[in-house]
Amino acid sequence: TDRSVAGGPVGGGSGGSGAGADASKILDPQAYDGVQFQFPLAPNPNGKYLISSGFGNRDGGAHTGMDFKGAMGTPIYSATDGTVQAAGVGQGYGNRVRVMIKTPKGDTLYMTYGHLSEVLAKEGQTVKRGDLIGKMGNTGQSTGVHLHFDVGFNGYAADQRVNPVPILGMNASNTECQSAAENCPAK
Repeated sequence: TDRSVAGGPVGGGSGGSGAGADASKILDPQAYDGVQFQFPLAPNPNGKYLISSGFGNRDGGAHTGMDFKGAMGTPIYSATDGTVQAAGVGQGYGNRVRVMIKTPKGDTLYMTYGHLSEVLAKEGQTVKRGDLIGKMGNTGQSTGVHLHFDVGFNGYAADQRVNPVPILGMNASNTECQSAAENCPAK
């Protein structure tokens, strides 16, 4: 699913405990005006993306990204054009890729793809939206096979993470929630 954001409202660490995972913390669409995004993986056979954990409060802590459930080795794609800022093992993420982009307004977004079974991108590499950058896995602080996807605004510390729901255009028509998923956009 391609997502071109052009102003106006848009639909509505490793992901463990930490500050900055307020589910209402959403980027002003003007901050990424003109940047095109897509989901970082293909939908399941019924055309939806399965969310196992949303952004925000989780189990008394904070979850700083969105978890997509899938099969081991599921291809993971860059959600937007950018430069690979980090590739390899990264703290609780296990194997991860972090892509940095400069927006037309001069802000910097960091997209992190965590818990990968394989990293297929290299640090310093330029990637385009849709380029294969890794494969889904269960590395780092992970309780099962999934992709942890998070977005940092002008940095990637926990308190700089923002809710990825509007950037990806997630809603009830294109997502479904695993039964225990908290803060799921399809609920």
